[in-house]
Amino acid sequence: MHFQLRPFEPNDYPALLQLHNVVFPCEPMTLEALRHEDEHRPSPCLMKRWVAEVAGRLVGMGEYSQRPETYHPRRFWMDGYIHPDFRRQGAGSALLHRVVSELRALHPEFALCVAQASDANTVHFLQNKGMGEHARAWVSALDLAAFDLAQFGGQLAALKDRNIEIKSYEALAEHPLRDEKLFELYCEAKELEPTVMGIHHRLEFDHFKATRLGGPGFLPQGLLVAAQGGEWVGLSSLWQRGEAGHIHVGFTGVRRTCQGQGIATALKVRGILYAKEQGRTCMFTSNHSMNAPILRINERLGFKRQSGRAVYKTLF
Repeated sequence: MHFQLRPFEPNDYPALLQLHNVVFPCEPMTLEALRHEDEHRPSPCLMKRWVAEVAGRLVGMGEYSQRPETYHPRRFWMDGYIHPDFRRQGAGSALLHRVVSELRALHPEFALCVAQASDANTVHFLQNKGMGEHARAWVSALDLAAFDLAQFGGQLAALKDRNIEIKSYEALAEHPLRDEKLFELYCEAKELEPTVMGIHHRLEFDHFKATRLGGPGFLPQGLLVAAQGGEWVGLSSLWQRGEAGHIHVGFTGVRRTCQGQGIATALKVRGILYAKEQGRTCMFTSNHSMNAPILRINERLGFKRQSGRAVYKTLF
């Protein structure tokens, strides 16, 4: 097979979206979401992407990037995928070689990449390139029709007894400093979340507003805040992604002084009730092995692991 590698161009977005949704049919993206993520990558985060073409058709993608919340000048993510009809014909190796070669000029400490743990060919490919497994992550699903509130209603009642109220982002619209207070809460809670990159980087407020309080799939009624008097102590976000009947859980967290008090579980229960009220059928979430507390909460609520992902690490 003869293929050509070249830098990604803006007019490649439609073809890249089509490729992504063929490779990841259970995690479809929209063109708006794909563009939004790229267009809101703040400085100093780097990203460079290449594509592989066969007879003018985009059949593969490879890139390196840095993510805002785990930014470190010498730590990177690598990503890439090939159309199923064009695998094991050299394009994947060529893209990886290009990405690694370009990365070396930046003197990285290491780079991480993710593969479906059940995809033996990709796992073997990465291992043959000298990468070792660093962590595991899972997509888990909850059948909303089967959720039994009777088992968890006490979580909500316990919060009420402690004068903790859960309100949506939309319901807090009249608060004069709503976004600023949410930003501070988010940053404190996020700092406590384990990361596979081993570092946290505080977001800029404008980036937080554009990507966490807006953008494709944002649900103003699905961003839930736990408030105790005038203090906001926890939050959980729900997003619309993929099929209309599905809903996805984003970040859930609480302040350090409020951990282990059932607030995160109660926020998730309230999110489940919201999803059921909206006629959703399935709720999805993604977590990695380093975040054991959230994994335990999800398992108690009835989330079932659907697919496993292996996070691989390569040193430079």
